[in-house]
Amino acid sequence: MQISFYAKMSLEALEHWKQLERETNTNLYRQTGMIVIDKPPFKELEAMKANNKALGVECEILSPEMVQDRYPGLVKIPKNHKALLETNAGFLRADKALECLRMQIKKFGGQINDSEKVENILPGSVVTVRTEKGTYKTKSLIITPGPWICKLMKPLGLNLPYGGVAMGCSDVSLKQGSKRPGPHVQGSQVNFTFGLLGSTSASLVVKITLCYWTEKIPGQSKKYPTFCDFGIDKPDGFTEPVYVFGFPSIEYNGLRKISVHHGTGVDPDQRDSFIADETKDVQFLLNYMKRRFPEYGDNPDPAIIEKCMYSVASDAIWYNIAHFNTHSVL
Repeated sequence: MQISFYAKMSLEALEHWKQLERETNTNLYRQTGMIVIDKPPFKELEAMKANNKALGVECEILSPEMVQDRYPGLVKIPKNHKALLETNAGFLRADKALECLRMQIKKFGGQINDSEKVENILPGSVVTVRTEKGTYKTKSLIITPGPWICKLMKPLGLNLPYGGVAMGCSDVSLKQGSKRPGPHVQGSQVNFTFGLLGSTSASLVVKITLCYWTEKIPGQSKKYPTFCDFGIDKPDGFTEPVYVFGFPSIEYNGLRKISVHHGTGVDPDQRDSFIADETKDVQFLLNYMKRRFPEYGDNPDPAIIEKCMYSVASDAIWYNIAHFNTHSVL
């Protein structure tokens, strides 16, 4: 199910990225367009179409034949499916974006301490942060540790469970009396409340497999949009539906990124350890490639396989958490 406040946030975020582009004279956003594929009853597609219409964003519904005519080789779409094309969509160059943010931090007097593991955080009217190299004090602190959030927040009394669960299939309840953070929708308005959590949340750390495939026609995908395929039946052995996403050749010259958006629970400090469920994701993707990309033959073989860690909530909604004893830590 698509959540409209994400669409609103994305437009606002895009303006901020464009501002950063201007201030650093760097191209960060690549407008490629995006194709969203769905099957009957087209729940995802209709939700996205409604979001775009409400926000004044142009989009177009395409048949499988229209997609094939415009973008031959993008992805083979079943005849009873539909696609939505959003021409203004695209993606950010994460490496360049991070580099530009670091430049701006230094420009405005900020200090960056690399390779310095945080060992302890002591909240209060003055927040103390102890690392392996020193101690820092500040009036307020924003924590963005990614997959290490569970371990880092546990000493603060926020026990966020992780590991052993695939994305989206956990159902962890908050303790009685705790207030859950997140968006509260009233009519067409979305009000964000940064609530107070007790000792239980629904945060997970998962590892997903990223696969890169050699272009059959060199340079072809660079002219194509990204795609997200929601028109997939729940695979055997999976506890929830999955979707596949694809990017044109950008990270590795001559290679397209086509991967399944699904992962397995992992300890971020043991991310390279073998997890049996990972093979399930790869096998599903290989079967998908046979159906949607017949040009890769009966034995599709990715050129590069990489791993990526996500920190997610069981309901797939991201939210901010204010420490329950003080609002000085976010």
